[in-house]
Amino acid sequence: MCGRNEALAQRLRDDAARIARRLGARPVDTVADPLHRRLQNLLEELAIAARIGVPRAFVIEDDPTIDALTAGTDPNQAVVVVTRGALQRLTRDELQGVLAHEVSHVVNGDTRLHTRLVGLNHGLQWAGLAGRSLLASAMDPPARPAGVLRAIPLVLVGGVLVVIGVPGELAA
Repeated sequence: MCGRNEALAQRLRDDAARIARRLGARPVDTVADPLHRRLQNLLEELAIAARIGVPRAFVIEDDPTIDALTAGTDPNQAVVVVTRGALQRLTRDELQGVLAHEVSHVVNGDTRLHTRLVGLNHGLQWAGLAGRSLLASAMDPPARPAGVLRAIPLVLVGGVLVVIGVPGELAA
């Protein structure tokens, strides 16, 4: 049983990095890029001050906007994602302020809640999409009279899934 719990804990830790990668972010390269090194140094300073583990840093290289986010279910295994625009356009002090805001999410446990909400939202959206797919297949013109009888359960199940998916679509 202990091995199963350890595997689950590792999976939850990896989920934060998976979220970052799905956004197109890559782990920092502190050797090749001085802006990445500055990001890593600032995160280490803030983590020491906040008495937490250093969040893993990721950068969305092809995004010129100024933005950042934090993800993860465990404060000591969180990730911070920063856009290339934030690294290039913000001064050290400004970037430190943005990162302090993100680290505060980790310290306050917001990342755990946000990560769970993202998963819930995704599940609700999936239900809505599955419901629409069932409704679309039910609306195909039936080839014979027996097709109408087969369409009724598809319409019922599809309708229920669409209703379940509405909160996820509205939240998205």
